Amino acid sequence: MHEDSLAKEATIASIEKKPNRIADIFNQMSSVDEVRAWIKQDPIGVWHEYPRGCALLGLLTDGMNECKYKSELAEDVKELENRWWR
Repeated sequence: MHEDSLAKEATIASIEKKPNRIADIFNQMSSVDEVRAWIKQDPIGVWHEYPRGCALLGLLTDGMNECKYKSELAEDVKELENRWWR
């Protein structure tokens, strides 16, 4: 349990100190299909873990909403939120 608390604190601290860089990563990609392929690889790999996974998934969806492909990714964001935040 103590390990979970430390992971949560570290995640929150890193989120508070750094702006979302996922949007920057997506903006460097050449197409929305490349973004979708990256997301489908489950790059974070811990989305099912709480609380760290929820925080990272939040960063991912925020990045999707802030990048240049945000209008094309709107349905993808809804799908991720429905899948993981039920």
